[in-house]
Amino acid sequence: MKILSFTCTAHSPAHFPLRAALLIVALATLVHAPSARAQYGLVMELVINQVPYSPTDTNVWPVSWFLAEPGQVYTYAAGYPRDPIHDSFNIVNDTPHTITGMALHIVGTSDATEEPWVLSIGAPTDAVFGDVTGDRRIRSDVFRTITLSQDRKFILLTDGVLPPGARFTDISLAALNRFREHRSGGAPLEQFAAIDSSFLAGNYFAGDLTGDAVVGQADVDLAQTLARNMRPATPCEIAAGDLNRNGVIDRSDVEQVRKLARGKPHRPESDHRETSN
Repeated sequence: MKILSFTCTAHSPAHFPLRAALLIVALATLVHAPSARAQYGLVMELVINQVPYSPTDTNVWPVSWFLAEPGQVYTYAAGYPRDPIHDSFNIVNDTPHTITGMALHIVGTSDATEEPWVLSIGAPTDAVFGDVTGDRRIRSDVFRTITLSQDRKFILLTDGVLPPGARFTDISLAALNRFREHRSGGAPLEQFAAIDSSFLAGNYFAGDLTGDAVVGQADVDLAQTLARNMRPATPCEIAAGDLNRNGVIDRSDVEQVRKLARGKPHRPESDHRETSN
């Protein structure tokens, strides 16, 4: 199962490299997600919704079971057939942090959705995030903005809050390409993906890689350092600096940060993003 954690605050230290770009969630968002089921092998759709508190409800997993401190990435497995235990168990934010976004990145394959699984990080996979229910949208009543990368392997959820004590669902709907099943003679198929997950706690904004609440030359310099692969980018730096949403900080991002430092507006280049009113 997945739980998510890292803190984006001013002058946040770099605790670890991030294998993937972040993509965010926020309260009450609808994002157009054209059907990918015919194009990809495995499609997964996240369901992150609020759950009312009940003192008698003991079917909860604490976030801290998986992420003890901010700055961690938890890698889990999901896929088809999906794990039904997530339908009856929810997540409780037992950390002192208000979760303001979630980021997930498909990084490989797995042999199962339950431990002990074997995660093959870096293994080729045609698994993606997208629409499973057929309504051409990914929805959340917690997060208003959901962003998919062009290759659909990164999903970022923002513009919402899960304060300490909040409970939420942790469901990953899944579907396989039925054409493949037909070609296999109707034999049952299964496919699982390894996914890096993390949560945002705190605020950031586009171009502010240094976290000092100002977009200036220091942010341009840092973007150049990261674009040259002189060191790995932290999750907060990716969230603020990956302006073309391709999963890395590159030359294009450096130019966009430079424009922001000069006071010019930035237009997001994400291919699937919509915020509801």
